[in-house]
Parts: sequence; structure tokens; C-alpha cells
Amino acid sequence: MTHAATKSETRKTPPLVPYRRAPSTRQRGPRGDRYDRREAYQHGAGLGQPARPQAIPTAIVAIDDPLEPGKRLLATVNRRVDILEDERSHGRISVSQYETARQVQAVFERATGARLGSGGWNVGGSRDQTIAHELAIIYAIEDARVVRALLGRVEKAVGTVGARFLKSVLADRQTFAQAAEARGKAGERGTSQVAAHFRILLEGLDEAFASNGLVREIESFFRTPDTGEETDARGTVVPAGHGHAWGVDQARYAAHMNEEAAGLAEPTRPRWDRVAANRRRVSHER
Repeated sequence: MTHAATKSETRKTPPLVPYRRAPSTRQRGPRGDRYDRREAYQHGAGLGQPARPQAIPTAIVAIDDPLEPGKRLLATVNRRVDILEDERSHGRISVSQYETARQVQAVFERATGARLGSGGWNVGGSRDQTIAHELAIIYAIEDARVVRALLGRVEKAVGTVGARFLKSVLADRQTFAQAAEARGKAGERGTSQVAAHFRILLEGLDEAFASNGLVREIESFFRTPDTGEETDARGTVVPAGHGHAWGVDQARYAAHMNEEAAGLAEPTRPRWDRVAANRRRVSHER
């Protein structure tokens, strides 16, 4: 046996490394993360300071300059508004996870009847405006069926138990320590385990909604693509932006989906075929 053959037989095989899919990334706006302070300037008046610095933990962030659009201004904010803000300010969760969790928090709060988030997130407020538009859309939802559908998407991403836990933290304001104590794991170690579980759930949410976000899920119930055709509840074609478009997932929420319309199409056909049949029926009756 040659020397080369001996070397090839005795060479160790490298260990197998499990394949992990690259995480999805959200398409973000140009304003970016307010904790990213690059290209932000400090106002001549300086930064604000709380009356009791020891009692109110703060962080320096970059916000949109209200006087000069396109520029960013340094400002002091309370980084312990809630758990999400505290987690993001310490870099424990990513920007994408933070934004997804904010929208899920809004869905939970809207499901309880809230018209404005407990954090005061609104389009005209002074807080981070990166996702203010998305949050305003969620809090403006009037159709309870859409809220239930969004909750269903959240449960599909993290499970029923995971969604219930996220609701207790995001909407009910339960701290990690309180959640650990409720599960019989009081103490520093139990709190750390609960916090780690929370971050894992946020990873799952972010992976499920990272490409479009929850707002695209909402808009899919009400809008068609720019090249599509929109109709009202009776099936009448209306100008773009003034109607509804019902697809496979959205058809069950259509007000004009009734037994008579469904009977015009085969039960095994996709739901959008049933909606098309109903539109033809409404047009014939007119």
C-alpha cells in the first residue's frame, strides 16, 4: 500500500454541521432604527436629562428632526417604557424583531377594544415614527373578523401557548419575574429562562412576518394589487383603492359569501372561484 493511500484512509472525517436556514429580513424604511445614531446631530440646546436620573434609566437615540425633514436629531428617551423597549435598548432583540413585536402587541391590544396603544404609538406623536403608520392601521381596524384572523396568524407562528404567553407580556404588561413566579420558577434563574423563551418566540414571529409584516396581512383583506380589479360588497367594480379583493385566505371574511353563492361552485374548488360565482350572480340580478 502506498504512503498516499495510507494517509487517505486515516484522515478524519470533519464533523457534520446541521444546516440552518438564513433568517428572513424585513424590508425597512430609510429612517432605520432610532438606536442607530449614525449621521444624527446634537441640537445646540443639548440633551434633556430626567429630574431623577437614578430612577429613570435613559438612552440617547436618533429621531426625525421635526424642523428639517430628512435629518436626524439626538434625543434622550426613557428606555424602560416596557419590556420591548428595554430589550431593544440593550441589544437583546433585533430591530426587525422589535418592530414585529410592536405590531403583534397592537393586535393583542386591539383585540381587547383598545383604540390607541398603551405606549402612545400614533402617527402624530413624538415617539419613533418607523412603524407608526403600521400601528395606526392596526388600531383603526373595525372588523373583528380581521383581528381574529391576525390573532390566528400569530398563533400559527408561535402556537396557542406561545401566543398566550406573548399576550401576557406585551399586552398585559407582565414582567419576566412575574411570569417566572406564576410558573413556579421564581428567582433569577427562572426569570432568565422566561426571558430566553420570550426572545425565542420573537424569533419565530419575526421569521413568519419578516418579509411583509402584519400590515401587509391586514391590507390583503382590503386591497388588490395595483393591476387588479376591486369590487364592493355586492361585487360591483369600483375605482382602485375604494373596494375589496377576496382571495383564497380572505374569502371567508367576505360579507357577500353566503350559502347560495357557495352553491354555485363546486365545494372542492378554491374559495376565490366561489366569490367569482357570487359576483356573476349579483351582476345577473342587477
